[in-house]
Order: sequence, then structure tokens, then C-alpha cells
Amino acid sequence: MTYQLRDYQKSASDAAVSVFKSKEKKNYVIVLPTGAGKSLVIANIAARIDGPLIVFHTAYSIVEFIQLLPEERISIVLRLL
Repeated sequence: MTYQLRDYQKSASDAAVSVFKSKEKKNYVIVLPTGAGKSLVIANIAARIDGPLIVFHTAYSIVEFIQLLPEERISIVLRLL
């Protein structure tokens, strides 16, 4: 299954990937409203960055998106209650 990001989702993902690749030692927050597709944005970020990524998420939907990544990129997927 393939997913097409909306413009605002792509902007959020691009911004996050840019920060990860810059190696800045700062904290950032991405804010999107309810129903805006945050899980899809997180999965897109995970697919685009090199190295380990830890995602803590309460929604099962993120598991579906993360499973789209190549198997070698996934270590453990836990769903938090």
C-alpha cells in the first residue's frame, strides 16, 4: 500500500528530516491538529532518515505505517496503551 502525503504533511516531514540531517543539538516539536495524519508524517520521517529512530505512539495506525519500512530498519515496534 502506498500513501501520498498532503502538502502540509510533506512540509512537516521535510522540516523534521532537515533537522535530523543537520545534527543540531536542539529540541523541536511538530504540531498538527487532530486528523491531520501525524502517524503518516512520522512514518515518512522514519523512512527518510539514516540511523536509529525511536517512536513512542499511542495509536495502532503508526504500527501499520512503520511496517512499510524495509525490515532491516525495524527493530521493535511497541504499542503503548
